[in-house]
Amino acid sequence: MIMKCTPLLFFLLSVVTGWSQDLHIHYDVARDSVAYIRGGKSVPNAEVKRGQQVVIHVQNYNNYLYDVRLEVEKEKIDIAEKTGVASGARSGLGTALNMILGATGSGIGLSKLLPFGGSEQILGMVDRPGSAERKAREAQAAALVSAMDLQFREGARLESLLNGLEEETRLALESVKLAHFAHDELYRIRLDPLLSPDQIRTMAREYALIVFGEADPEKITLEAIRRIPDPRAGLVTLVNDYRLQWQQYRTVILKLDSLQHRIAQYDLPESNLVEVLADADLKKTRMSAKARAVQTNLESLEKAVAEAPGLGPDRLVPLRTLFTALMNNSFSKSYPYEATGETMVFRITLHAIDTSRASSVVEKKLNPVKVSVIGGIRITTSIGLGFSQFFRPPHQYFVRDSIIRSTKKDDFLPQLTSFLHFYYPRASMISWGGSVGVGMPLLGGEGLESISFLIGPSMLIGQKNRVIVTFGLQGGRVARPSSGFDVGDQFPGDPNLFTTESHYQLGYFLSANINLSGS
Repeated sequence: MIMKCTPLLFFLLSVVTGWSQDLHIHYDVARDSVAYIRGGKSVPNAEVKRGQQVVIHVQNYNNYLYDVRLEVEKEKIDIAEKTGVASGARSGLGTALNMILGATGSGIGLSKLLPFGGSEQILGMVDRPGSAERKAREAQAAALVSAMDLQFREGARLESLLNGLEEETRLALESVKLAHFAHDELYRIRLDPLLSPDQIRTMAREYALIVFGEADPEKITLEAIRRIPDPRAGLVTLVNDYRLQWQQYRTVILKLDSLQHRIAQYDLPESNLVEVLADADLKKTRMSAKARAVQTNLESLEKAVAEAPGLGPDRLVPLRTLFTALMNNSFSKSYPYEATGETMVFRITLHAIDTSRASSVVEKKLNPVKVSVIGGIRITTSIGLGFSQFFRPPHQYFVRDSIIRSTKKDDFLPQLTSFLHFYYPRASMISWGGSVGVGMPLLGGEGLESISFLIGPSMLIGQKNRVIVTFGLQGGRVARPSSGFDVGDQFPGDPNLFTTESHYQLGYFLSANINLSGS
């Protein structure tokens, strides 16, 4: 017997335990969705036992911009990617640098400056007879051409270094600007009304990875910040090296000017010295253009370095505090309430914390949340139509041939019903309760004596409990022969003197009614 009752006991215990737990309502502002949780499990309806806690969790809203205002009404029933911003910033930065650095094309091509062999071939001096003075002049000119050739080779080496430094400097400047952009964005995104909390967290992790090299707040320690190199310091070093190589490059050009001027002093009409000087002049002109472009680039870089603040510990430590707080922010707020009344209506409004941002941050009114409070008996009235039948069918009595006879009346009796209902409301479409009421026959009634008294369970249907179906027992008066007579007895007197009397009899009924007060 005990084993058979155990499943039922567990079922009843689980029901009682379930209803003894608080109701948690999770309102997701970003998704505009509501979830009801009881005992860690999702439930379909917002209903709670009276005296328990209703906890409203307003979540996934930007609490840097909005504060929550919650009003509670109690109703009572009366009886009646990396982001595209960062990518665009890098693209614009690269374009600007290309305009600065790309003025000279891909290089001068200094290796083609002297397409000849040695100085003897240049001057065309192969065993020609002549005076000793002439041979000495030719030897001096050849030495100067060789020196000029060495300077052109040195210029080619320096130009290669400058091109490499240009690329390194461009990348370093881009890194500095991107780090500052990420630094500023970490402060800005939390105040952007167009971003959801999930988007804010994702973008914050991306920017932190750029600035700190780490997206986990727990790993961004003071020691880790101390070891982070300031990108501006590296850029300064590159710019200084860039200037040094440029100065050496200009020195080479000055030396070429001097050598070219000295070679031009030699008059050797039988040599190709004129062609060599013309070719050298063309190459030196290109080198001068390169030097001017590097100078312009240097001035722009030095100005950018001077304007770019450093990202040292004095700026990274406050940023780390902000990032840690942002990642630990739940972007939610909870409000506990005791379940009272019969229906609780929660009206949630988000209003701007900073009124100066009113143009972009507007007040938001969320959809109201209704909670049915279970545990208090509600009372309502109804009116409707029903059918009833007695367990013993009623008869009509009369006397014929001095014998009391009877005929059977209709099996079902239509009647107008009115009830007083007692019930526990539920958030589902059906609630159950009890009812007491009266019924008045629509046909064949005999005034107040025809009234039936009704009692039984009721099923209230609909979210507002507008329709009520009631069934149960009825008690009503039916006619019986008076003076102890019964059907089949002899009645010796005048048939007109035969009388009946009313007696209460049990039956059953079914009635459909309209709730007069609703729920």
